[in-house]
Parts: sequence; structure tokens; C-alpha cells
Amino acid sequence: MRWQEALDAFDQGLALGAELSAEVFYGHGVAAEETGNLSQAYSDYRRAAEMAPAWDKPQIELEHFRVRRP
Repeated sequence: MRWQEALDAFDQGLALGAELSAEVFYGHGVAAEETGNLSQAYSDYRRAAEMAPAWDKPQIELEHFRVRRP
């Protein structure tokens, strides 16, 4: 898959005022993770999990991360 193009499409949609939903943040997180932007991916997955706490996919992705505090 062309992850950078997917990420760009999500960014463009958000810039144009796309409805903010857990699915949008989850998809953006997947694309961010696949392009190596792990910080953004984590942030997106967290936002998706907060928006849809009953949806398990964002939470499953968050379990792959280990957060280190400086």
C-alpha cells in the first residue's frame, strides 16, 4: 500500500473540515505508523480510543507501544 499517499489524503480531508471521528484518527494512525511517525501514530490511536472506548482496535494498537518518560 502507498502509506504516504494515504496519510496525505487523511491530512487533506482533515484540513478541509472532514468530520472528526474515531475511524479517521485510527486510519491516520495506521498510515502514520506505516510511514515511521510513531509519535503521531500513538497520538492518533489514543484519540480514537478516547472517542470510541467500546471499539477495541485502537486499544489493541496502543498495546504495541511503550511510552518512555524523560
